[in-house]
Amino acid sequence: MKMNSKIIMASAIAIMGISSVTGMTSSHNGNVVYASVYSTVGNNTVEVVKNTSFVNSQEKKQSIIAEKGGSHPVYAVKNMKGETYLSVQKNNQYWLPASAVKGKINIYNY
Repeated sequence: MKMNSKIIMASAIAIMGISSVTGMTSSHNGNVVYASVYSTVGNNTVEVVKNTSFVNSQEKKQSIIAEKGGSHPVYAVKNMKGETYLSVQKNNQYWLPASAVKGKINIYNY
């Protein structure tokens, strides 16, 4: 089933609940599949707008702080307990809450 990419993009934003990430686009093959982790496409970087703790994949706070004004690459997007988080490492060990960053993210829907 083919769908308009604007509809898919709007649906992805609404489902993922990304509020402070200023924009998000997606590349897809026409099929919409809702996964728990979305891979990013291209170079995606966000800026931290307030000091916040990184969390692991189980949403447990880590001792490392992301400082306001810092810049981080984004490799994946994931919902955990109703909140959206962005992976800032290729192995998805460290995540930042989307509410603490700003930037544009391109995701790939399989």
